[in-house]
Order: sequence, then C-alpha cells, then structure tokens
Amino acid sequence: MCWAEWVYCPRRRALTGEGEHLKKLFNSFGDKLELCVVEDLLKDGAFDKHTYSTIGNTDYQTKDYIKPAVHGTVGILESARKFGDKVKHIVIMSSISAIHHSEIRHGPVTFDETTWNNEAIQAVQEKGKEIPPLTLYSASKALAEKAAWDFYEKHKSEIQWDVTTVHPSLEPLQESPKAPSDLNISMLIIWNVIATEMPDEQLKNSLNLVHAQDVANAHVLALRKEKAGGERIILSSTPVTCQQIRNIAHSLRPELYTSGILPRGKPDLDATIQFIFNGEKAEKILGLKYASPEKVISDCLAYFEGRGWLEKINA
Repeated sequence: MCWAEWVYCPRRRALTGEGEHLKKLFNSFGDKLELCVVEDLLKDGAFDKHTYSTIGNTDYQTKDYIKPAVHGTVGILESARKFGDKVKHIVIMSSISAIHHSEIRHGPVTFDETTWNNEAIQAVQEKGKEIPPLTLYSASKALAEKAAWDFYEKHKSEIQWDVTTVHPSLEPLQESPKAPSDLNISMLIIWNVIATEMPDEQLKNSLNLVHAQDVANAHVLALRKEKAGGERIILSSTPVTCQQIRNIAHSLRPELYTSGILPRGKPDLDATIQFIFNGEKAEKILGLKYASPEKVISDCLAYFEGRGWLEKINA
C-alpha cells in the first residue's frame, strides 16, 4: 500500500462489512487510511472513489459488470468537474483486459496502448448475459475507459486536470482468503499454475505478470509525472510461460518439488511466448522499475506457504 508510504493519505472505498478486515490488513498505517463505506453500488455518487470492476462471479449479469464500471468511472469524473477545483491529475486503474483481444489466434503477438478490446464489447452487445464472466469483465473495463476518455475530451476546455489510465497485467494482490478457491482471479491463476496438475498445452500458455507493489507505485508516479497526463500506460513485466513459472518456483524452492508437494511439469517444454503486453511506456514515462518474475513468484510462494496451503496439497 504505497500511498501511505509516499506520505499520502488514501481514501479506500469499502463495501458494507469490508471495513474491519481492511483496517486490520493495513493497521500499520494507522489513521493515514480513510475508509468510505458504500452500501448501494449503483446509487449516484457511490463510486466517487471507484477503481475496479467485478470479476469471477458466474451469477453476475451484464448490468452487474457494465453499469457499475461505466457509471462509477464517469461519476467520479463528473464530481471532479463540479467540485474538484484543486484536482490536478486523475489516475484510473483499467486492465490489460481493456487492451487484449483474441481475434489473433496464433502468436507471438505484442499488444501496446493503441489496442482496444472491441471484441469483448461486441460480444456483450450481441449476446448479453450469455457470455462468460471474464468477457463481461473485459468489456466493462474497455467501456468504462472509453467513457472516461470521451468525458475528458468533451470537458477538456472547462477542467484543470488531466487523466491517465494504467493497465496492469496479471497482478497478484494482497488479501486474506480462507482457501485457494477464495483467491482473486490473478492469484488463483498463479496458484493453479504452481500447485495443480496441468496438461502440456496449458503449461505452454503465456502469462504477463506485474507485482502489486509496482502497480501501487505506478498510481503514485502517474500523479506526480506531468508527462503521464493523457496517456494509457500498460503495467507488465517480463512475460513467461506457465512452465517457466514452475521452473522459477523450482529454482527458488526445490524442496517443495523433491518432497512431492508441487508438480514439476516438463522443465524443457517449449517456452515460446505467445502474447506480450509491452510495458516499456511505464518505464520511460513513469520511471517504473519492474520487479522480476522471480520476485513475483517468490512472494506468491511465501503467501501460499504462510497460509499452510502447500502442506495440504497432497495431504
């Protein structure tokens, strides 16, 4: 949570019932963290502290993804337009889901900030709630970001602030789940790659990683760097395959493999990267220094082990 570490006092939007958990999670920052409880996600003004879209719940329908994302994003910009006479910069956390699309079926393919996930938007328009939650999520991120840029362009002459959108790739986050099944989607993907049996074809899949601390730092740097205004910025470190993640984990903690706790896979499996999210702009404009994949995997292993999950896999 680098906002407080950078001597900022962040305000965190929390759902009803989330407050105590978040206070305990960030208790080392004392009163620097202010929580704002939201009871109704769709109420006007509810998302004036908006930063993310929901993902993963198969019970959610189109309105549960699209409307909160777009309404919340535009809502905070409208509040800034009306009352933010001291606002200078607004940073919106989007996602590579707003950039990535699957129209190109065979790689290697490099995505940059000029790309939009129009495929997901089209799927929502044509099929509505019949599409998978991940596609709904991707469409919500793309539509919310498009709405933000449209709002900014429309009101540019009457406002004193600019907008930056940041797009994290797979981002392991800090949370307190009771079991692996309760993990957010990024952490669940890492868990499945490290801890579960997978066929060779899945182990060849490419993943683009970024450390949660890098994402937090990027938010602050985007507020501080004038050149970041008006930019879309991908946050993504060195891409790896799923098998390469296992190879890294093995190099860090070989005893977890010799003891049979973690599946080794095939160390020499084809490591061709199929999808690359170019994160160079964050390095050039923000001066961001990415944590290595080794650092990300090391922290994930420590996270899983600290909860006793690695001991239970083959128990």
